Amino acid sequence: MLDNKTSLKQQTHIGKLAQWGGLMIACCLPIACDNWIKSPLPLETKRVVREAINVKMPAQDIRADICIKSIEVRPFSSNQRNDGTKLAALIKNGIAKQGYIKVVNKGRQTAILTGKLTLGEVKKSKPYRRSQETKDERGRKVIKYSSHYRKELSGSVTYSLKKGRVEIASHHFTEGYGRTWTGQTEAEAKARAAPDDQIITSILNALARNIVYAISPHLEIKSFSLSSGGNHPGINLGIQYYKKRRYDQAEKYWHQVIGQTNESKDKASAHYNIGVLKVRDGKYAQAFERFRQADILAPGNDLYISALTKVEDAGRVKNSTCQPDVM
Repeated sequence: MLDNKTSLKQQTHIGKLAQWGGLMIACCLPIACDNWIKSPLPLETKRVVREAINVKMPAQDIRADICIKSIEVRPFSSNQRNDGTKLAALIKNGIAKQGYIKVVNKGRQTAILTGKLTLGEVKKSKPYRRSQETKDERGRKVIKYSSHYRKELSGSVTYSLKKGRVEIASHHFTEGYGRTWTGQTEAEAKARAAPDDQIITSILNALARNIVYAISPHLEIKSFSLSSGGNHPGINLGIQYYKKRRYDQAEKYWHQVIGQTNESKDKASAHYNIGVLKVRDGKYAQAFERFRQADILAPGNDLYISALTKVEDAGRVKNSTCQPDVM
């Protein structure tokens, strides 16, 4: 508000500023409103949407023309206690959990799995101290000390899978464990360390998983990120419905983008996102075709290339002529 003490010159200057301010608001408001109306997501920042999806994958070491309906898992030979028997039990459980091959004790036409486990001793470092220069609450330099304690273990396994006298597959796997625990004192650092049995079990679990994936069809967790590239509002509108698990509506908007736009980048994003939906539904051949279309429209995009790689072998599980016994 202007008062009598404000000079005429100052009043004129303030009046001009007010006129310019009103003009700027009048000019910019339609643009802002227009953008608000065009944007389907005016209040939400675009974020990368990632999802982990279980994908059915074929056995890594078994040829597609070989069918294994049942398997006998014998105790593995081992240089340590009864760890070979433990490993065999973990493999049995892993194969049974996948549900593609029946685990039996004995049987005709049954594949037989054997192997050799080599497990080292748990290596334990001597606790050691480290110093670190920091500042206290008053900004003064102080030296703080911490104690560290480390454990390491390595293990390896060689397996052989035979049907009759014919070896179907074999492989050698190696796994390692290493972790350091920290405490204010040596006793505290050692107290926080994992027990040796727990470390051995972690190695056995890793080796068992490798063998299960090698000889049995299985589920693998694959990560997919939705594509928000392009300028068509239907891309991100579909993503919002996807995040709310309204998958049919999300696919509808992405199909509209493909039919409405001539922009290759928009079409590629829509094809790719529909492909992710097909992966969720276990329709891997359709997913692969969508990813391929996206790659053709926008070649060199790492997201599309990675998606092609993740699903290119997945369809072999369903399309195989082998019909395993499902438990």
